[in-house]
Amino acid sequence: MKVPRIPVDDNSGDPDPRYLDLWERVKGRLPKRARGGEAGLSRDDRLLDEIEGALATLASAWKREFDRWEAEGRLVPPAMIVVCDQTATAERVAAYLARGSVLPELANEP
Repeated sequence: MKVPRIPVDDNSGDPDPRYLDLWERVKGRLPKRARGGEAGLSRDDRLLDEIEGALATLASAWKREFDRWEAEGRLVPPAMIVVCDQTATAERVAAYLARGSVLPELANEP
């Protein structure tokens, strides 16, 4: 069974949780898709910069649960599910997490 975690509270001081409706908050700050040989960060790179805090928050909650499960002797770790708007975005976020960029325990290693 999977129990989804929806951001309903945080310590940002904002009236609404900072990561609730994250896409609505960041999409206006992202550049339009690059055409041809335009220089600068790609939209995907900028997206990762914008959502890094949200991924770190989610990963830290996963790590606490992982440590608890490990202490209980569970053999299978908890799952961490990230929902994205497009397959290409999901692939980019998955690769970022798999490199251990957010949390070393989430790195895909043989």
